[in-house]
Amino acid sequence: MRVSEVRERRRGPFWPAGVVGRLRGAVGASLVSVLVAAAGVVSPASPSAAAGMMSRSAAAADGTTAWSDGSFHVDAQGVVSRSDVVYGRAPVQPYQSAPLGNGTLGASVWAASGFTAQLNRGDTFPALKSPGQVVIPGLAKMSGAADYVGRLSLYDGQFVQSGAGMTAVSYVNADSDQLVVEVTGAAPDVTQSVDVKLWTGRNPTAYASGAVAALGEGFDDVASGQTFGSLAAATAAGRAVSATVVDARTVRLSFKPRSDGSFRVVVGAPTYAGGAVGTAAVAAVAGATSGTAATFEASHLQWWHALWDRVSPMKISSADGSGEYLENQRLLGLYTTAASMRGPQPTSHGAVANLFSSFQDSVDWSPEHYWHFNLRMQTSQNFAANMADFNAPYFGLYQNNLATRKAQTAQLMPGSSGVCIPEVMRFDGSGDDHGLNQCVSSGNDTPVARILSTGPEIAYNMWRQYLFTRDESFLDASYPFMADVVRFYLWRAPVAADGKRHILDANSLETQWHATDPAPDVAAMKVLFPLVRDLAADRGDTTLAGQLTHAIPQIPELPKTTRNGKTVLAWSATSGIAHNKQNPDLESVWPWNLYGDRPGPDHTLAGDTFINRVYPQAYDWGMDATWAARLGRNEDVKNLLVQGTKDYQTFPNGFSRYEGAAPEGQTSFYNEWQWVVSTGLQEALVQNYDGLLRVPAAWPAGWDVDGALRIEGGHRVSVQVRAGTPTLVGIEAARDDTLRMRNPWKDQQIQVRDGATGAVLGAPTTATAITIHLTKGTSVVVERTSAPLSSFAYAPVSGTAAITAKHLGTRTIGLDQAADLTYGSNILLQNQSGGDGGYLDANGLSTQPGASYDVSTSQIPNSRGPATSVWKVASATGRANGTPVESGDVIYLINQYGSGTYLDVNGYSTQSGAKYDVSTTATKDRGPGTGKWHIFGATSSPTDGHIRNDDIVHLLNDYGTANGGFLDVNGHSTQPGAKYDVSTTATKDRGPGTGSWRVLG
Repeated sequence: MRVSEVRERRRGPFWPAGVVGRLRGAVGASLVSVLVAAAGVVSPASPSAAAGMMSRSAAAADGTTAWSDGSFHVDAQGVVSRSDVVYGRAPVQPYQSAPLGNGTLGASVWAASGFTAQLNRGDTFPALKSPGQVVIPGLAKMSGAADYVGRLSLYDGQFVQSGAGMTAVSYVNADSDQLVVEVTGAAPDVTQSVDVKLWTGRNPTAYASGAVAALGEGFDDVASGQTFGSLAAATAAGRAVSATVVDARTVRLSFKPRSDGSFRVVVGAPTYAGGAVGTAAVAAVAGATSGTAATFEASHLQWWHALWDRVSPMKISSADGSGEYLENQRLLGLYTTAASMRGPQPTSHGAVANLFSSFQDSVDWSPEHYWHFNLRMQTSQNFAANMADFNAPYFGLYQNNLATRKAQTAQLMPGSSGVCIPEVMRFDGSGDDHGLNQCVSSGNDTPVARILSTGPEIAYNMWRQYLFTRDESFLDASYPFMADVVRFYLWRAPVAADGKRHILDANSLETQWHATDPAPDVAAMKVLFPLVRDLAADRGDTTLAGQLTHAIPQIPELPKTTRNGKTVLAWSATSGIAHNKQNPDLESVWPWNLYGDRPGPDHTLAGDTFINRVYPQAYDWGMDATWAARLGRNEDVKNLLVQGTKDYQTFPNGFSRYEGAAPEGQTSFYNEWQWVVSTGLQEALVQNYDGLLRVPAAWPAGWDVDGALRIEGGHRVSVQVRAGTPTLVGIEAARDDTLRMRNPWKDQQIQVRDGATGAVLGAPTTATAITIHLTKGTSVVVERTSAPLSSFAYAPVSGTAAITAKHLGTRTIGLDQAADLTYGSNILLQNQSGGDGGYLDANGLSTQPGASYDVSTSQIPNSRGPATSVWKVASATGRANGTPVESGDVIYLINQYGSGTYLDVNGYSTQSGAKYDVSTTATKDRGPGTGKWHIFGATSSPTDGHIRNDDIVHLLNDYGTANGGFLDVNGHSTQPGAKYDVSTTATKDRGPGTGSWRVLG
């Protein structure tokens, strides 16, 4: 049977007996042809004499096309550089850092102490501790310069900074586990230093000899009996390089730059499992000082350029900039995937982007465990993006631990068959979650206990990997896993009295516990049983094939319920309270492909389920946009991706926080939202999950797009859309195949041409779908007869590098140039306790003599009344409005509620550790200096003493000759709607961030 016949017979994800074997052995068409799928099969028309019709010299009549000479042409560098992350001011905070990586070693770079980089690996188990931080103080001249600019160049995989005549180019070498920093413009005779350091709680061995300094530390993992470790070894290319041990946790290099003012710092951080630190350190920096900067980076650049030249591009244009912003999110998701997923296991656990951490050893969740639910969107993204090879760590985690999982399944579930894959699995294959096993028959009431659908979803992803790559060896290696997953279900879902196989006492994701027939599990059986049956038959596993053939009719229907008067899919066949905010009912739409956009009762059912879902995009893991795309809800795709980005993209480097929250005080970056965006955009443009190619699938009307995505079979489908109408649909064949394709222009007349010669293939038709036969190495173009491709002028897809930060609502990718705070400006002051101590706010009448309003912080600015959180900055020394505020100035802060009152200290505070109570008063100085505040900048870029928007400041009251204490939050406020009480204290930060305030203009 040819592939075309397989797909004609296929309904949803089901295959009739024997299909898989014939699919694997299918013989493709011998020539490119098109058969119109209308009232019958029509033979191809005679090819027209259209030589040159697809050539680059086509005359312009209706816009442009990037198709020429049989393929879609993209300037990869131009398009990718549109999504560079631009820093108009130095990233002085850890959460602003730029991510770098080579797939096994990651680094985050920011401007603290001139230059700071934290090194991270994905194999420093069990706690994923950092090898250390690298500090280069001599780069403070650059990062503090008024002309500073930084750029995370995605195309080059480098962070490039410049200022005050200096440049620093940082990258993690694609070919070795080394952080490289190439510097130019330094004073040749000024000694430079590089510190490699760790922190309290770490106990490394410090090494310094010759030109190499290092810290190494081993970690014993008791549970697995293995030893791991971290190593950071530094050397430099310069003059008179010497290494010293500063203290037990710090080593230092000292040197002078080359005579031309350049130098190179290289820090190696390879896999390390203990042993002689000195020997490992010397090996880690081998070859680090040889060659010029250009020759040293050549292979690194070659790797990144080759990656982007083959990755599926998507250039999005929109009137409001939202399309460009989401394009940027997708590119960052692809970039961080390439920079983190080349090792033996995934580097993201629970969606935490630990390879790019800048938070020392702080890691959310259990660092030695992996949550499949938070990896699946990255795996899906990689298929269409032509990055399926980066799924290898994901699949390897489960394939390599199959024997361990089978043994533990048999131990915990006596009499069971096959394998249970826990939702949260340790790197060594253990299903232990904080001392509680997940694959159990009873007990262990935790969110991840008895989630059975993880194994089937991994198995189905293995099949999808094969469909996109047609890698037979991968499928052979995956079959044992897939077979054991369904064997477990045959045991776990015995036949009940009604003749159906019911799953009892299982969790429907984390949402519903102790459920019967969880929707994801029923969907899994409906998809996997026919699929694995055919694979088993193909391999001569007749026993399993027979068991599955018998079991398929015994699978129950997906459970249903009623919401808002509509019949909808249910979480399970039983009711119960929710323990998390997932939507198990919609798993049958994606990833299980049981429902889509084809009109009929199933589409109505799935659409009503989507509209009435209980938790609309409740966290950054929500696949709502992909569900919307699968159901043909174009505008929902856009609205969900835009709103989700506003809700969850917390950090200016593009990373997210699963529940949103302010960036200050966070200790982990999350990258799953980028993968949600990638998958959603790709599914909106091209779909081919059920044998019907949809181009464009569910693309929003307000976005123009130029894209080329991979589909099953590895074919490249190119699409250009202008003003809601596709102008190009092209297919480049990766192999002999047959595709069934929906008319991209609905009921308009279309025809198909050879993509290179322009010869017409088949008669024009208004059919709703056509069948296209492909031959490997050739291409076809589908066009409207009213607007043939020949009417478009050739212009490859191109772009120009970003020059400023991007904005979407209050979210940014990159940092704007810092604006000076000037006298007369209105500002908000956000306290930094816990990263979000609330906004300084006037709240309620004060009981202090001579006072107007009490002062506290509010979670949301101005939520209590008009302008209660707005403060005008006035000079206490006579400086004119419009002049910059400088660190050390004495100011008044005038609250803008009502007629305006001055921030003031008044009476002793009753809070522990506090000095004076804080309120507002109608006069500038109720007492000597009580209304005056010395403002001190804690962070700023450039370092010229000016206070800028987004700076962190401390405010010292002038009462008693600058002895009134620092403005501080202390204890919860009793005022309605308030967060913390505000007083003053003798120290600038009584607790972490309690006396630190962010200036927001």
